[in-house]
Amino acid sequence: MARNAKNRSKRCWLNSVSSGWQCFWEAFVHDLIIAYIEERSETCVKFHKNQLHQSIVSKNKAVAKWVTITVPAALKRAQIEFMVDPNGFNITAESADKLALKASQLLEGTDAKKFSLSGADRAFVDLLIAIRNFLSHRSSGSSATLKQRLAELHKADATSPLNGKVTTVGAYLKARPAGAVGSRAKLIGNILGI
Repeated sequence: MARNAKNRSKRCWLNSVSSGWQCFWEAFVHDLIIAYIEERSETCVKFHKNQLHQSIVSKNKAVAKWVTITVPAALKRAQIEFMVDPNGFNITAESADKLALKASQLLEGTDAKKFSLSGADRAFVDLLIAIRNFLSHRSSGSSATLKQRLAELHKADATSPLNGKVTTVGAYLKARPAGAVGSRAKLIGNILGI
């Protein structure tokens, strides 16, 4: 009985530590993309108009000629969020590369380039996403992805203190790598600046 309570306590601690930075990360990415679109919405509007047009054409080419899509000249934040995130979830991506692709679809070129990351940074973001997904789903697939992302991080940055093996994600995050000031969970928080 005490062991189950101890395991529950560890899971609660792990979820609270990781949910802080994973919520921060997802909210940050969402708000940043929305803010860029608020400044310059042309690329986003063009992308969504093209998506709608293609959908109409695929259903009925003749009717597509009659449909005109009109968008307000100045979009409000709520309109932008509804356009890019109609279900009301945050803008997310399963990898840094897919986030860069999404940014290139929605943002002007100079803003979209900021989402194209170097090898080590891309591997770090992919690891963050994999940790978040494993903690949320705890599936064999998310575990395999987490292990794959760790291998990719090691390949991109062999000296990263985040490198290591994962048998249980809690032990991995709580472990303090040699020479590190704190646990991997704290290192992640420090890298993110939280």
